[in-house]
Amino acid sequence: MTSTSLCWFRRDLRLLDNVAFAKALSQHTHVILIYILEEESVRGVQKWWLYHSLKALSQALNRKGLQLTLSKGQAIHILPDLVQRHCVSALYYNRCYEPWEQVRDQQIHQHLTAQGVDVYDSPGNLLIEPWETDRPQGFKVYTPFWKHISKKLSSPPAIAPLPVQAQGLVVDSQDLDSWSLIENAPDFSSYWTPGEQGACQKLETFLEEGLPNYKKGRDFPASCAVSGLAPYLHFGEIHVWRVLEAVRKQGAPSDCELCFLKELGWRDFAYHTLYHFPEVSERNLRKEFDHFVWDNDPEQLKKWQQGLTGYPMVDAGMRQLLCTGFMHNRVRMIVASFLTKDLLIDWRLGAEWFLEHLLDGDLASNSMNWQWCAGTGIDASPYFRIFNPVLQSQKFDPSGEYIRQWVPELRGLSDDKIHIPWDSHPYHDYPAPVVQHNSQRAQALRRYADIRQAVDS
Repeated sequence: MTSTSLCWFRRDLRLLDNVAFAKALSQHTHVILIYILEEESVRGVQKWWLYHSLKALSQALNRKGLQLTLSKGQAIHILPDLVQRHCVSALYYNRCYEPWEQVRDQQIHQHLTAQGVDVYDSPGNLLIEPWETDRPQGFKVYTPFWKHISKKLSSPPAIAPLPVQAQGLVVDSQDLDSWSLIENAPDFSSYWTPGEQGACQKLETFLEEGLPNYKKGRDFPASCAVSGLAPYLHFGEIHVWRVLEAVRKQGAPSDCELCFLKELGWRDFAYHTLYHFPEVSERNLRKEFDHFVWDNDPEQLKKWQQGLTGYPMVDAGMRQLLCTGFMHNRVRMIVASFLTKDLLIDWRLGAEWFLEHLLDGDLASNSMNWQWCAGTGIDASPYFRIFNPVLQSQKFDPSGEYIRQWVPELRGLSDDKIHIPWDSHPYHDYPAPVVQHNSQRAQALRRYADIRQAVDS
């Protein structure tokens, strides 16, 4: 008996370890494969990545005799129309976790099941689903969260290999170029290769070059110790379980392996936080910060965005972001601390800028990490922990290699002077510091004391 399935690709732009794709192929005689571009589904520079990722996915499907259908609009309207026109009996997709996605999926599930269509949702790209822990209300501290989920990571979930495939149905598809995703977009092709194959290559490079020195090297932005897998995980071009298993099998030093696995756990922690506390992207999770007075100076914000603050490490990070769509994690913490505690600018303005310019701009990780740096979130860095941008620069880029790469006007300075260019002589091609760190630190601490006093009184 013939039957037709519909497989809806979302943040799982891969063939391997794709539960929804495997089920749609194995349990029906015909299959329609679709990606729907919704306005909310892609932000800023991620449009460039999405364009190339969809091209790679389409080519991979073509090699298997299948076709990816592209459609732009609202899934709540597009999917029921496809179901009706092609007599689809079942819809398959892997879960997404942003609040708007949860609402959309629930609406689609209700709408299609009412029409007699079977709807199957499978686990998304996490280690543990947010409702599978022993705390229904969610964890607020990472250490007990990690202790809990690490006990559940003994073996990966079973995913059947790709079966003998169903016959792909050819349906009307829009042209990818008509979406204008890369029109006026930066070209990151010299830094990144989007797609499942690129993800696997990036993982192999990390296992060989980065993982053996990960615990120490990950804090030094000039090193190659970080994985660079974040955008691939964001778009689901590789499953997080595949990364975890590959790291375990590599035989790296145990401290490096554990350190990296905890970073994968931190990513899950962010998604669990978003699921249980969906307001994390918009509101302070520590409510006393609702009374904190931010300066939000637009000129200072612009200088921070463009990497013109006069602090070399901050500027190097912000310029790396604009040039590559990526910023080293240690530097992300430095620039976030500088924005919120030196410039006294609301963390939400920084988070918004990151979402627009990071290729791995995840609402979950981005929101939680900004609240962590600002001291406003759960399990956050204490507000009074204020990074000194000069000391951070001297400690984690002692030779100035990272700074010289992204702030070329300082290349002529010595290793010690490059961190404090204003301390030698005026450097006409580089701006003076936009603020003085010590005085701004004192101001930030006074404002923090004010809100603590107001809460305690």
